[in-house]
Amino acid sequence: MTTTANSEPIDEVMRTLVALAQQENQLTTDLVSLAERRNEMSLSLTSDAKTRTSLARERTVLAQQQAEDARQQTKLALERTSLAQRQTDNSRVLNEMAHERTELARKQTSDAGVRAALSRERTELVRKELDFQSRSTEMAKERTGLSHERTDLAKTRNALANERTDLAGKRTGLSSYRSILAKGRTELAFVRTGLACIALGTGLLRGFGVGPWTAFDVFLIVFGAVVTLLGARGYHATHRSERILYGRLKDLLVVTAEFTPSDDD
Repeated sequence: MTTTANSEPIDEVMRTLVALAQQENQLTTDLVSLAERRNEMSLSLTSDAKTRTSLARERTVLAQQQAEDARQQTKLALERTSLAQRQTDNSRVLNEMAHERTELARKQTSDAGVRAALSRERTELVRKELDFQSRSTEMAKERTGLSHERTDLAKTRNALANERTDLAGKRTGLSSYRSILAKGRTELAFVRTGLACIALGTGLLRGFGVGPWTAFDVFLIVFGAVVTLLGARGYHATHRSERILYGRLKDLLVVTAEFTPSDDD
């Protein structure tokens, strides 16, 4: 009996707990349904917001197009006004051109008389030119005679020029011969100075003997020997070239002897 009495309140507690669990489940299902409704409402709101933003963008695009159309209309109006002003300016220019044409026609009529007078003067000038041409032909004949004389004189001048060139070549040969002789003289002067230095050094050695001044005497002797050898070597080379040039200039010297003026002249 005690077991049955204890089991009855436990069953009631269990029943209450089951009932509470069922209520909690019902509440969770209700919350889930409410959350789904909220999501649906948020999705519908987002779609509405997107449509509103797209409509706002379209409105802005239409406003921009209207503004551009207004600007183009203003530009067209300005262009129309500028074209009207140009037309007025062109009409003024045309009127001015018409006045200028009338003035040019008057000038042409006046210039026609001047041209007629000028044509008369031209005919007279043509006659004078024919007279001058006849005179110029006579002068040309005289010039041809003078040109023939000039050609003869030019031939004689060319002959004299050729003779002068020959003489110039001979003079250049003689000048080269003179330069070689001058070089030989300078080299002989080197030889003379070297021999003089050698003689001076030997004289000082013999006269004063050996002493502190002997180094200077030896230097003079060595310097004189070196200068003498260099001068003799250069003179030997110049002497060879002098012989060669003298052999080439024999004929020239003979010809120049013919052209040299005598004492009687």
